Amino acid sequence: MSVFPLGGFAQGIVDFSNGPTTPAMYYPWDAYWNGGGGPISGPVGSWYFGLLISSSPAGPFVFSGVYATNTARAGRFSGGHNVSVPGWESGVIMSFEVAGWSASLGAGFNPQWLNQYPCGGLFAVSAIGTGAAGGPGQNGAPYPPLPLFGGTGIYPGMIFAEIPEPCCLAVAGLGLGAFLISRRRNQRLKDVSI
Repeated sequence: MSVFPLGGFAQGIVDFSNGPTTPAMYYPWDAYWNGGGGPISGPVGSWYFGLLISSSPAGPFVFSGVYATNTARAGRFSGGHNVSVPGWESGVIMSFEVAGWSASLGAGFNPQWLNQYPCGGLFAVSAIGTGAAGGPGQNGAPYPPLPLFGGTGIYPGMIFAEIPEPCCLAVAGLGLGAFLISRRRNQRLKDVSI
């Protein structure tokens, strides 16, 4: 992510995108542990991203209302240049992270995904970055890109790992339980009728 200069006390702006060396990555479950996987890919709109902000790196992080989607180039996303970020004033230092999800979950961000892995799709949250949006940097120069992806000590990119979601496993467990109860009940009815 990058930030650009803007007048003081104004709403902050960002360039909501990642660079070619900071890809958003997709790892199937088995490939994740074996170092496999690769950059996300697919038609534009196959993936969505949301900017989350907080006044503290410990959170809580809230969705800013700023969205991005994947580009035609594998591993890349963009939500536009000079995008206004509600709740993040120019020059104010905030912590931020990016949430990403597959289009199978819908186009809108669901805050519940931060507490429980969603069923029916892939979801990921980036590392936490800290920086100021908008505002002039030293000598009036713009601030450098904020080190969310690929900075020192920060994992390069986002990892969308395809894992068995707890809610889907629970639904499968309930289905299996109902099947076993039904089978036992049918067996009792047969025993009684004999």
